[in-house]
Amino acid sequence: MMSRDEYWRAWSAVHQDIDPSSSLWIRGYLRVVYPIARGAHNLRITPNVVTASGIGVSAALIWSATQSSPWLMMMLMLLGIATDAIDGALAIGQNKTTLFGGVFDSVVDRINEAALVIALLIVAGFDFIGVAMLAFTLVLIMEYMRARAHAALSSVTELITVWERPTRVIVSIAAVIAGMFTETFLNFSLQKVSIIALSVWIALGIAGNVQLVRHLYRQLAA
Repeated sequence: MMSRDEYWRAWSAVHQDIDPSSSLWIRGYLRVVYPIARGAHNLRITPNVVTASGIGVSAALIWSATQSSPWLMMMLMLLGIATDAIDGALAIGQNKTTLFGGVFDSVVDRINEAALVIALLIVAGFDFIGVAMLAFTLVLIMEYMRARAHAALSSVTELITVWERPTRVIVSIAAVIAGMFTETFLNFSLQKVSIIALSVWIALGIAGNVQLVRHLYRQLAA
């Protein structure tokens, strides 16, 4: 496993040479993720094993929603984003970044995001299945656009939109926390908060797609 300084340089190299020290958020993120990845390395855990565990976490999240267990839902949502962070940190730190690993990670990310939407739908009620389908479709469109753009032009630059994977998880976790609070103190059910959360998924999904289309058009239309 690389030293922390070596890891920071390697992380920068695979993220379009972004300087980790230039951002408080990135610097804090790497300081948290690196020691966890180092511990996983010491246990001889491989990046693909961590990635695969995300599928189990996604299945458990859907199950927790059927059990009306918001605390468990929240913990599993956090665990889902944690596995996504750790597998990438392990791959970089062990110098095991592979094309298969990148594709596998992206697929499991979409599975986890589908689980987020399904969990919110279960709580909101299946009358809102159309809303949930639109919310997830907007995510798929964004990620498909990215993949096609990078395939068309390897030098295309990345854009951080208002609707990236961490934001999707944060919105979902915030909905569960808000629902627990409002049910206890405001007589406003978790079901209603989940409906609002799915609506936020749609609103931010539309905004993110518009941002990405404009960004990619400037690079690919020339």
